[in-house]
Amino acid sequence: MAQIQQVDFSDMDGIADVLRHAFSDEASEIIRLASGLLSMSSNSGTECWGLLYDGVLRGFVGLSPAELAQDIDLRICLLAPFAVHPTLQGRGYGRQLVERAIASLQSQGVDALLVYGDPILYQRFGFETAGAELFVPPYPLEMSFGWQVNMLSDKALPENPIAFRCVTALDDPCYW
Repeated sequence: MAQIQQVDFSDMDGIADVLRHAFSDEASEIIRLASGLLSMSSNSGTECWGLLYDGVLRGFVGLSPAELAQDIDLRICLLAPFAVHPTLQGRGYGRQLVERAIASLQSQGVDALLVYGDPILYQRFGFETAGAELFVPPYPLEMSFGWQVNMLSDKALPENPIAFRCVTALDDPCYW
């Protein structure tokens, strides 16, 4: 039976296991990111969600706020990292995990969620490449086709590209 709940630093061993299996080549960088997000104070707006399957952590998603460089009425967050243990991939558990995380952000009035990843994977969750170029990340993107946005509210996208700052845990060129 699967259960989705918020996780904290006490869950780091299980999260690291999931990330090692899902990101074999870059696992150490992704584990460092997850650890950084988990160690941030709860008042930072960072949220981490886990998928427990038969009581064992088997999925993880991190959400963190971003600060726009210009004063416009738009709240944005970033989704990273996201992984489901390979033994459970393709069964809809990742969808449940991401949808729960998105519902949490919507209930808090977040307007847009950004992700840097595989467009085929993330389009299932409502992400689109169109409009993402209006949000300028803190570092150049190695593969710009992976930059996507999911508008969570009916607010309009900015008229011109706008830069943003991310939380300290994501503020490393290796993630971009």
